[in-house]
Amino acid sequence: MLGRNAVTFAGCLVVAVAARADLDVVIGRADTVRGTLLPATQTETFRFACPEGARISVSAASRGTRMRVGATLFAPQDVVAAGAAGRRARIRHVAAESGEFRVDVSSADGVSTGEYALNVRWRSPKSFGQTLPVAANATNELTFAADAGARVRFTLAASRGSAAAPSLVRVADAGGQLFPLTAGVRGTFDVPETGSYTLTFENTTAVAGDVVARAKVRSPKAAKRLLSATSREIPAGTDVVAAAVLDARGGVVAAPVSGPLAGARVTVPAGALGRAAIVVLGATSDLAPPKPSDSTRATHAAFVGPLGTTFASAAQPTVELPVALGGAVPLDASLQVYALGSASGPDVVSGAGSDGDVVTFAPSRLTRFQGYYVVLPEVPEPFVVETMSERALGYVAMGDGFAFIASPYSYAYYSGGAVGEGLVRVFQRVGTTWIERGALRSPTPVDGDLFGISMAYRTSPLGPSDDSLLVAVRNVNGPVADQSQAPAIFEFTRSGDEWTYLRTLPPVGSFTFAVDGDRLLSVSAVNATGVEDLRRGPQGWSAAPAFTLSHFVQSLDLRGGTMLVGAPYSEPPATHGPGSAYRYDVSGATAVELARYGAPAPEQQYNFFASTVSLGTNYAAVQGPREAPGVAIFRLADDGRDATIVAPVLPALRGWSPTLSGFKMHGDTLLFAAGTATPGFPFAGGYVFRNSAGAWSQTLTFDAAPQLHVTLREQAVPGDVASDGTTVVVSVAIYDYDTQGHRSGLAFFDIPQQ
Repeated sequence: MLGRNAVTFAGCLVVAVAARADLDVVIGRADTVRGTLLPATQTETFRFACPEGARISVSAASRGTRMRVGATLFAPQDVVAAGAAGRRARIRHVAAESGEFRVDVSSADGVSTGEYALNVRWRSPKSFGQTLPVAANATNELTFAADAGARVRFTLAASRGSAAAPSLVRVADAGGQLFPLTAGVRGTFDVPETGSYTLTFENTTAVAGDVVARAKVRSPKAAKRLLSATSREIPAGTDVVAAAVLDARGGVVAAPVSGPLAGARVTVPAGALGRAAIVVLGATSDLAPPKPSDSTRATHAAFVGPLGTTFASAAQPTVELPVALGGAVPLDASLQVYALGSASGPDVVSGAGSDGDVVTFAPSRLTRFQGYYVVLPEVPEPFVVETMSERALGYVAMGDGFAFIASPYSYAYYSGGAVGEGLVRVFQRVGTTWIERGALRSPTPVDGDLFGISMAYRTSPLGPSDDSLLVAVRNVNGPVADQSQAPAIFEFTRSGDEWTYLRTLPPVGSFTFAVDGDRLLSVSAVNATGVEDLRRGPQGWSAAPAFTLSHFVQSLDLRGGTMLVGAPYSEPPATHGPGSAYRYDVSGATAVELARYGAPAPEQQYNFFASTVSLGTNYAAVQGPREAPGVAIFRLADDGRDATIVAPVLPALRGWSPTLSGFKMHGDTLLFAAGTATPGFPFAGGYVFRNSAGAWSQTLTFDAAPQLHVTLREQAVPGDVASDGTTVVVSVAIYDYDTQGHRSGLAFFDIPQQ
């Protein structure tokens, strides 16, 4: 049932040295262990560190059966010190040396099986003392032994008639490490590790004499822990490869470098365990995924015990299992870690991720686990539109059967060439395809206006006939020498299938804005601390009093009376400090800060956390720091961090992870645009993540690289992503390494509903 391996004390790394069907674990003074001998041929080993001179007492007894138990005590040199057998086997022994002792427990006849209880105690020596001669201005030594954590009190005195003047010098352990003591005739020493030590003292006079040296040892109080390793905690058939006694301090249990779980480890954080327990890591039989035909093994099956142990969400253990693929992995497969759950089948463990070599997850309870790559629901081939090669695509927006794709600049803009005015291309869904309905242009077009630098579809409270599209320009005056900006926002409305210019909104300080219904919020200026508030009425848009914030705003989103802003330079303002996102109540005349969402600790300067933000129905999505790209998800109900989502590692792309290009929340669905920057391994699409029963998981993968005919010498990079709930549209830029030319495209994906 269990596996032999060498382990260390709680809180330290635990490394196995062999894999056998036996338990091998370190215990403490006065611990009682309940175990199971099954099969009868197994041996379970318990190790403990004991000081020289300690009186050791071992008791092993069968529980509820007539099984005769065999117990063998081994001294530090791995020689048999004593043994006993019977329904209650007892051993008494005096430790002749300090070191690690062990007790092997087995079935006495090798046939009977059952449960047993083992209790190991020892009583360490309490005092050491000698009268020792010390030459003039010389030293002498007193040897003593003690348990880890013991406090030793030293006293020195000249013997009757002696002219010696003794003084403490130092303590040395068996390995030669020195612990200086304060000079004097009295002192204390806290023992770091169980073992034998040497006290050095000196005679400070020029006259030799005898010195009485004493060491009184106060051993730490025994915890008297009850530890279980029975079949109720460790299922039959588990081959444990690593084990350790861990308590509220936490610790790590790691598998050996060879064997069925080579490289696996379990990290238990401080506070996760309410009481001491034998935490085990073992190999077990495979778990069957819900759809075996669509699943490829990602890891070997592993058991982490004690079985059924649960943890608070803030102090869950982390399990790492090495990747062990069972075959080729399809591109559209998602990593899933399953936990043996109810009789109906395994449960999915939320938040599992992989770096290509190791699968990592944080379970809420301990049981059997195994990772699989599971083929996600098939996404039909996208409808692809190849666009003008000199036009670089930017923002995309969707609403009421229309899709809008902004082209604010050409690639020549980046290389100093001619720059034409921007445009927004309009597509409409007709049946199963998308038809281009023309392009929208600025009502006051000029070269370099960057029309479409930002854009949003406005859903009207009055219904689809009143919907509109809001398009911003960076500079209505065109390029200027001093790079000053004159941003503006234009509104377009629909009549039938045609979209036309309606009005220009009141002046705004920047092109960064968010709209919800009849309200628009805009950042006052580049790196500004103000947010402008525009309201839409029967006569158009009008300005309400602006909000002044305490930090520079780079991005924002709006839903109802809630505003989410991204401030990547927020701590303090005007510096490249650790970024933050802030949630505000803007339902009244002032902005009331409700929550601050910070980067994962430790927050470092220049991390650019919250460069982009997006509000969902019940969640806030915030772009992760530069050092750890991804999307942080926060719950609006209590503002707690709900998850961190990163681009999945794709085994089909040699274990590489695509690069995050953009994201948006649609309701409580996260759209994640991503692509690879590696020639020869094209991926241009993204992912859909949904929250189900409190857990975020990847539910869809969409990739337009095959339909865009991305070659091995091209790099495809998605730009932006949007959805209307049934279709996802993504803009893609494609760069040819050989010709250094560019082309771009759109991909419309009809996503299966779940």
